Amino acid sequence: MPRPPQSQGRSMLSQARVISIIGLLVTLITLGTITLLHLISSSIGREIQERMSFSVELGNDLSASPEELLEELSLVKGIKSVDYLDADSAARLVQSEIGEDPIKVLGYNPFSPILRLKLEHDYLSQDSLLVIEQRLRERGVDTHLSYQKDILHSMQDNIGRIQSFLWAVLVLQLLLSILQINSSTKLLIHSERMTIRTLALVGASSWFIRRPILLRALGDGLISVLLALSLLGLGLYATQRSLNIDVWSMLRMSELLIAVALLITVALFVCALSSWRASHRYIRMDGSKIHLV
Repeated sequence: MPRPPQSQGRSMLSQARVISIIGLLVTLITLGTITLLHLISSSIGREIQERMSFSVELGNDLSASPEELLEELSLVKGIKSVDYLDADSAARLVQSEIGEDPIKVLGYNPFSPILRLKLEHDYLSQDSLLVIEQRLRERGVDTHLSYQKDILHSMQDNIGRIQSFLWAVLVLQLLLSILQINSSTKLLIHSERMTIRTLALVGASSWFIRRPILLRALGDGLISVLLALSLLGLGLYATQRSLNIDVWSMLRMSELLIAVALLITVALFVCALSSWRASHRYIRMDGSKIHLV
């Protein structure tokens, strides 16, 4: 027994909604994956740069004790950590690297006490290093930071290129996601064009027609984004378990929350805007043309 037209209409609408939600889900997962890769690469870049140490050679005539100097320098903004090596420790460190005791070779200890600094990521530019040097002088350490400039600059250039590439991919995927969400929403509204036109002909207001469409579009967008976030979270957990990598520690919670908020905003805003425009089109469309689209 054939199903009544009303039942067939509901079935077609349900199928269109499922297709729309699946399309949104795939799009949001792709966008979310690229966003996570961008956040993780940024975190790894920061970690690599912050592991780079800077040496400060001290004189033997320090007015303050090493403990007092370490305590003062730990309060300097931009310094992540600071270690003190006395002359004997510096000699032993060099001996472990070159395989010979420099004191025995030279007959004396040629080294001075050394401070080894690790700086925060935001203070690794040339201008910021000058600021750190000035702050060291204010603490009585009248010297300059010793480091391999070529390595630092090469590292920053390479990380900058990777970040630029990922930003370009992220922006491109965002545009493609907007187009895909717009297309999926229009496809769903297209399946209801006859109902929209009928309501318009019997005198229903535009808001009365649009309201359930907008609410359903927002609901579908919310379902899709929640499913996408859940699957992305499961993907991170599976990656962490299978590769034995602490992925969550690579993500800053503030950046992750901003990314989640933006993903939800993009999904809901584009769904609402697309459904509004598509429903407006069919409300205003001439009755003789609606059968042709």
